[in-house]
Amino acid sequence: MKIDLLAPTSYIHGEPIDQLIHLQATEPVSWQPEPGDGPGYWAVTKYADAKRVNSTPRLFSSFPTVTVNDATSLGDSVNYWHLIMSDPPHHTLHRRHVGKELMPGSVRAMTEKVEQVVDTVIDEVIEKGECDLVADIAGKLAAWVTADLMGLPRQDMVNMYHIADRFINAESLTDGDGLAAAQELGAYTQTVWDDRRANPREDLVTRLAFGEVDGRKVDFGQFAIDFTLIFTAAGDTTRNVVGGGMDVLFQNPDQLADLRADLGLVPTAVEELLRWVTPILYQRRTALDDVEVGGKQIKKGDKVASFFAAANRDPDAFADPLKLDIRRDPNHHLAFGFGPHLCLGTHLARLELTVMFRELMARMPDLEPTGPTKWTFNDGPPANAPIVVGPYSIPVRFTPGPRKRPPGAADPGVQTLVTEPN
Repeated sequence: MKIDLLAPTSYIHGEPIDQLIHLQATEPVSWQPEPGDGPGYWAVTKYADAKRVNSTPRLFSSFPTVTVNDATSLGDSVNYWHLIMSDPPHHTLHRRHVGKELMPGSVRAMTEKVEQVVDTVIDEVIEKGECDLVADIAGKLAAWVTADLMGLPRQDMVNMYHIADRFINAESLTDGDGLAAAQELGAYTQTVWDDRRANPREDLVTRLAFGEVDGRKVDFGQFAIDFTLIFTAAGDTTRNVVGGGMDVLFQNPDQLADLRADLGLVPTAVEELLRWVTPILYQRRTALDDVEVGGKQIKKGDKVASFFAAANRDPDAFADPLKLDIRRDPNHHLAFGFGPHLCLGTHLARLELTVMFRELMARMPDLEPTGPTKWTFNDGPPANAPIVVGPYSIPVRFTPGPRKRPPGAADPGVQTLVTEPN
């Protein structure tokens, strides 16, 4: 089997699971070529090795970037202040600044709000009997919850997700659509910054705009880093696991039938779908010293990429790992990563997914696809190998049902547009 984990063509139909499983069975830690002029990198595919690499920052650093391609580095002075690309102890302080609203207690307090969002998302399509599961349900859930969390208009966040996708998958950020997307992101971020600095509110965005990180007051540059990180990262897991999760359930009708018959299985089903979908393909670390991983000698400065989709299918960590089992328990998957950089939105994502899958099973009990799932790059390979992969379209139908809220009911999540005069 030809192995090229970072070849853009490997992602036309989703993650290259076959390649990853083959590597795991034959060479669990392997040296892989890097596109362009890069020196290459180590691909880590075993569960235990991935946990070690991601939980030992004294040996494996997130600096200067977490993708194999060094071109994604924003420069040393910027990377130090980027939550994803920094290491403890600075990372620990920064994480506290960004993540207050995402801690378990704060997320539990959002339960009713998330339930309202899910109800509204489904209400918008329930009477029609058909929709696109990704665009109309999964994408809106992710965007609307993030918008409400940040205190921003929901439609703004939907628009920003589309712009962020263009930005992330652009061939170049210095010209063409990549540059245009970067400029659009920058302009919106500037608008939000100016609004909150002039008109503080009781919301996450205001706190970020007036915060302090590691003894330094937040300026626009720091705000832009944290703001764009939250709204781009917050949607990836939810959107891709709702879409990818339903896609795999459609392929396993026995599991889908069991879930519909017993909503008490939703919590374990969510964990299994997280394991199966694994929305974040990999994270890179850089070796800070010579070290052995999986029997291979890693040299100081080498790039080490942990492929979580492979780790989540490791037979040494999971019984019958290539089988979808919505009753799997315990399920210590690495869908959210591991260690200091465990996904900051873990608790919120679990809440969103639990409520959404429960309501999909209850309100659309005969939900079924009417066409093939289209993955992000079905129409052609990306310019660069992505770090996030998911479906972008799943046409579905279902028996129309009643709304939970009357049409035109006031939407507590909609805020005044920041671009409007106050």
